[in-house]
Amino acid sequence: MRCVERTFEYMDGLVFVCLLRSRQIDAQLFDENIVRQNWFHILVYGGFRVMVPAHDLQAAGEVLVEFRSGVLRCDDDEMDRPTCPACHAQSGEFDHRQRRWVFLAGIVLWLAPGLVAEFLRDPLIPFFFLSSAFWLAMSMPWLLRFIVHNRLRCAECAHAWRDLPRVPFGRQQRDAEEALTVQGA
Repeated sequence: MRCVERTFEYMDGLVFVCLLRSRQIDAQLFDENIVRQNWFHILVYGGFRVMVPAHDLQAAGEVLVEFRSGVLRCDDDEMDRPTCPACHAQSGEFDHRQRRWVFLAGIVLWLAPGLVAEFLRDPLIPFFFLSSAFWLAMSMPWLLRFIVHNRLRCAECAHAWRDLPRVPFGRQQRDAEEALTVQGA
């Protein structure tokens, strides 16, 4: 097996493996479970490796060039984008600003106790309150999920909104399975 691509994005690696497999190239995503277990060390691990057999290396390289150049990108007409509630344009896309704010808040809450304790020269009180705020925030994954999931932003008018799924996931999954069985019959 030979490495045809290294990526630090898990979904990019999966998409590329699926593209290669759709062209009958036996591709594997190496280091998938190791890197995902400790993602703080993703640079040390070298990211995810897309591996193919040595005799398929040239064909995989050609697919990689198409993948990176955007030739395989879907047309905007084929994309199902959410409708903006403000301007009614179908240009909704994921809004990543909340993820950045949560990440920044985590860093600040992690570093703040030591900095405040050093500044005030009274290490116990600020350290206790700020570090407990950090651990309290990190111990509530449902709160973090509420803050970052289903946030959308309009590419035209920059309106931001939260789009809640109207149909439960289990029902969507059953509907998809039924559609596949009807289509396959």
